[in-house]
Amino acid sequence: MTLFQSGRQRSVLQSGKRRATRIALAAFFVCALSACGTTTPMEARDGSGDAPDLGAYTGVVIGEFNDRATEGRRFKDADSDKKALYEAEVAQRADEFADKIEFYVASEERFARVDRDREPTASDIVIEGDILTLKPGNPLLRLAIPWFAGKVKFEAVVRVRDGATSDMIGTIVVDRYSLVGGGVWSLSQSVDSLMNAGAKAVAKRVTAEIQTRVAVAPVVESQGEHHVD
Repeated sequence: MTLFQSGRQRSVLQSGKRRATRIALAAFFVCALSACGTTTPMEARDGSGDAPDLGAYTGVVIGEFNDRATEGRRFKDADSDKKALYEAEVAQRADEFADKIEFYVASEERFARVDRDREPTASDIVIEGDILTLKPGNPLLRLAIPWFAGKVKFEAVVRVRDGATSDMIGTIVVDRYSLVGGGVWSLSQSVDSLMNAGAKAVAKRVTAEIQTRVAVAPVVESQGEHHVD
């Protein structure tokens, strides 16, 4: 092996290492900004793991998300005020999560209509579900004490139903949490950012099942001004 060949090999190896480092850093920053966690693919109601076919549906109605987070937390009898405040926060976040799903599903431009508070028809799917976990966390703790201290967490189960029969079509599980390890990046993560990431992923999962249908312009009907941070 000549000196030139040896130097060229070292250069290729160094270039590969630099590329791998850039990819790892990019993945870290994406995770840091959008939080970590998973959103499962839509699973058919029979538990087979097969994705349901949504190609026959042309509309979406976003339903309600129920509070199952409160029952999962332990409140002492003397903490009735804290429990009431937590229930109110979960109710608010559940409504916001539904709004975000409406926004992102409409943004995909795969359904003719995407609405909230509309009576569903046979051509609609209904998206609803439960809020399972809501932990606002503490940004100062995340900054000062890494590895789970002050962690933000948002977990929900999303159900997709037939608009006419209310039969279950499939389910999606959203499990999002703040970046493990703390640090400055964890300060940007909040319940709102976790819900945004989860709602966007839900929209992708739903519309992934209708890619064979020609895209249509959506019609969004919502109450008042809508904003997604």
